[in-house]
Amino acid sequence: MSKIKNNPPSADILINSMRSIGYSFESAVADVIDNSISASAKKILIESASDPLNLYFYILDDGIGMSYDELEQGMKYGSHKVDVERKPNDLGRFGLGLKSASLSQCRVLTVISKKNGSISAFSWDLDLVMKEKEWAIIDLSEDDLSKYQGVKKLQELESGTLVIWTHFDFLEKSSNGSPYNEFMRKVDDSATYCRLIFHRYIEDELTIIFNNRELKLLDPFLTSNKKTDKRKEITVFIKNDSGIEYPIIIQPYVLPYSNDLSNDDVELLGGLDKLLQEQGFYIYRNKRLIIWGKWFRLKLRSEDAKYARIRVDIPNTLDDIWSIDIKKQNATLPMSIRNTLVSAIEETYNYSSKKTRVRTVKHKQENNIKTIWYREEMNGKFTYKIDRDNQFIKEFDVEDSETYNRLDRLLNYIELCLPVQSILVDVSSSVYNESLSKVQINEMVIDAVDYFNKLVILLNNREAAYKAISKMEPYCNYPEVINLIEEKIKNGE
Repeated sequence: MSKIKNNPPSADILINSMRSIGYSFESAVADVIDNSISASAKKILIESASDPLNLYFYILDDGIGMSYDELEQGMKYGSHKVDVERKPNDLGRFGLGLKSASLSQCRVLTVISKKNGSISAFSWDLDLVMKEKEWAIIDLSEDDLSKYQGVKKLQELESGTLVIWTHFDFLEKSSNGSPYNEFMRKVDDSATYCRLIFHRYIEDELTIIFNNRELKLLDPFLTSNKKTDKRKEITVFIKNDSGIEYPIIIQPYVLPYSNDLSNDDVELLGGLDKLLQEQGFYIYRNKRLIIWGKWFRLKLRSEDAKYARIRVDIPNTLDDIWSIDIKKQNATLPMSIRNTLVSAIEETYNYSSKKTRVRTVKHKQENNIKTIWYREEMNGKFTYKIDRDNQFIKEFDVEDSETYNRLDRLLNYIELCLPVQSILVDVSSSVYNESLSKVQINEMVIDAVDYFNKLVILLNNREAAYKAISKMEPYCNYPEVINLIEEKIKNGE
């Protein structure tokens, strides 16, 4: 007869394994701040060590705090059920974030909380768990608290919670001999990360002070710029696994051109490079940014949509539909709203495309030559661009929009790094070598014949295919290559 047996996980193995769940330092910091926001905090104070020999990092909030029993439960792995409906401002999900995020970065996590005038404190120490091989947590006495950074500031608050990280063992592995410098780099990166992730909370007067510096929000939509185009808002109702309908709010934006940005605008974006590199969806869960700068494999050429950004607001009641992960860094696009999002993309894309083409004049060569490079005029000045409509580029126009966007960014970098001055000097000095080696000629002919065969299938006409090849760069620039191509084609090679 079958029977039920209790088979608990090995504490030392599981808790150590969960450290490798994939948190970065900044995403771990954001996960702890999520708890502060869920606790109705209005002010969050973050401080890191200035002494390289005594590294610590703490996050202190003025939220509602926790009683002894609440804190003990909160320190437990899986402290609440995933399927229980939570408060609208609750940014947690699995009851794992505080513990898994913190211990992914340090070996000792201490949480001290004040509620109704009473202070409680518990600590996870991985060395203790490894030794005892039990889910052993330290219940700290009030006498123990004086040694912890930030405790005096917590005591001054009516209520709140203090999260302290110490013993940063991972720094030794990734610091290249300078743990403190690596630590401070991670802290600085976290400050920038939080400016974006929580920008809508900061806008709603949440104060985050990072090492005595109040964080100013980053605004990926530049809503304060008069030339930002806010498109029509769309509301979609979808059902969760329980059959209850909840709204998803879709708000597309088309950003201004770089020439229309002030220094303040560039600061709000977090740098001018963000303007052209982070187009796409911005998914918010209860106003907290989850994922951004992606098209979720919805096919979209990014050349003309580089100014398009689409804000999507989802409630925490739809976590199961969006497959939000523990780190709150990934989401899956629900099929039930895919068509609606495609419509939003198309409208925004078409507007961004039209806007781009009105502003830009492309200067292409004559005689119907299919060029790779072209001159682009904007406001009377010229730059050189790689034609995204060129047949060689189109071969990389894969279904995965993320892959195409990476290719597009690579081409942008090539354009930005074009050594115009060196080319000008070399050409004017007649030292630029325009001739091809035998190897280059042979490779070019092989490529051309291969492409010719593809065109024959596409056009169903050998003569038209040859004419197209003979008008394509780079083949058309080298008569000897064209002659060899013609010879091979005639010979049916």
